[in-house]
Amino acid sequence: MQGLRRSLAFSFVERYGTIVLNLATLSAVSHLLGPAEIGVFAVASALLVVTESFRDFGLTLYLVQAPEVTERGLRTSFTVSLLVALAIAGGMTAAAGPIAAFYGEPRIETPLMILAWTAMAGAVSGPLLAVMRREFDFASAATAMLAGTATNFVLSVGTALAGFGATGLAWAAAAGALATAATAFARRPMTRMFRPGLAEWRGVLRFGGIAGATNILNTLYQMLPQLLLGRFAGMEAAGLLTRAAAVAQLPERAVVGAVQPVLLPAFAAHGRNGGDLRTAYLAALGHMAAVCWPPLTVLILLAEPVVALLLGPQWAGAVPLVRIVAAGWLAMFAAVLTQPALVASGHVADTLTTSLVSLPLSAVLLLLGTPFGPEGIAIAMLCAAPLQAFVAVRRVGLRLGFGAADFLRGARGGLVPTAAAAIGPAAAWAFAGDGGVSLAAFAWAAPSALIGWVAGLRLIGHPLYGELVRLLPKRPTQRVRPADGITNAGASPAP
Repeated sequence: MQGLRRSLAFSFVERYGTIVLNLATLSAVSHLLGPAEIGVFAVASALLVVTESFRDFGLTLYLVQAPEVTERGLRTSFTVSLLVALAIAGGMTAAAGPIAAFYGEPRIETPLMILAWTAMAGAVSGPLLAVMRREFDFASAATAMLAGTATNFVLSVGTALAGFGATGLAWAAAAGALATAATAFARRPMTRMFRPGLAEWRGVLRFGGIAGATNILNTLYQMLPQLLLGRFAGMEAAGLLTRAAAVAQLPERAVVGAVQPVLLPAFAAHGRNGGDLRTAYLAALGHMAAVCWPPLTVLILLAEPVVALLLGPQWAGAVPLVRIVAAGWLAMFAAVLTQPALVASGHVADTLTTSLVSLPLSAVLLLLGTPFGPEGIAIAMLCAAPLQAFVAVRRVGLRLGFGAADFLRGARGGLVPTAAAAIGPAAAWAFAGDGGVSLAAFAWAAPSALIGWVAGLRLIGHPLYGELVRLLPKRPTQRVRPADGITNAGASPAP
């Protein structure tokens, strides 16, 4: 347990450091660039993220969960990743012009060519970070990730100030990827990994074929809104939805994102040691509900001041989109547990099955919403979220042996903390004028939400409250002089 807490601590350092830097980047760039310029970079980035999922192809999961990682397996993973990265870089560079013509947006061509070559950096950093996380070396992983994020922050703000627009953001992203790869290698200089080899390609690709296909489907669905809007509604619409989704996903990234890197190694180790995955999953479910629902609920109520503070007044059109997307994320609180639980229980193929069932239907909803612009896409995302959650939880329940009643019992631990956290923001929203919740009201509503959340945890005796107490500085024990004739409680009397 102590080792898990230490890993979580470093994971939180990485995640919250990354969140702070990304928030600073998001805010600064949004104040400097308009929705159309952000939309150009968002579409280019979405195309890169989709192709990057082909580059990884489940190799990271393979290195994390395999019972044993041999040198031949590591070399095979790197070689496969590098070959795919080269294909991506060359293919996207050649296709940049036609893609720009398809979108009717010449500004997208140069960012696409720049971003295409970041796949090469990912081929180096991906296996190294996977090995670090497998071995619970989250300190090294955090250092590498923060180095890349800090580099991206400095160059994003600098290029935006200099007026380079989407092209400057692409250069910043490329530099950040290189910084992550260089730092990861400095922390873990595994030179033997770079020797080409395909000795274990069957085992690597057998696992990667399933996990990789699952990742590709999920990534394509996640990027589909930007890609559809950029083509059929214009870059400004794509920029609005991209920024709205980024704000709506802040609670997920702040909480779930910090836990996610630890979950698969923890579940895998728990399973290898003969632990009960059902009990571990249901316990984690209660924690996820208690930490995901409250911030999402608060964000829905305080969307106006959050958007004004983070993005600036020119992004007021993103406020209703933030509320809709955040409401959809309420149903997805358990999604982060699906892949670790299924992979650790030996049912990695089920991750692909759940995606094949839910994502095509969700994509149809997105297509139906496209003619109605960003609002239509956001509503489609809201409708698709419960469908995806139901399919995933149902599959996990069948494999781990729990039913709907067990799931609801596990999740109900989030109800009281959510209600308590929402009291202050709900009051601010109820008394708000036509302009929505003001910044002055936000100044007291946001702290009241945090106080309410902690009070709710304590009221029901949630295990997270004990973990929060552990973080508080310990009060020094007062030592009493022997001359007083009194000893501390629990101390042995002087002989």
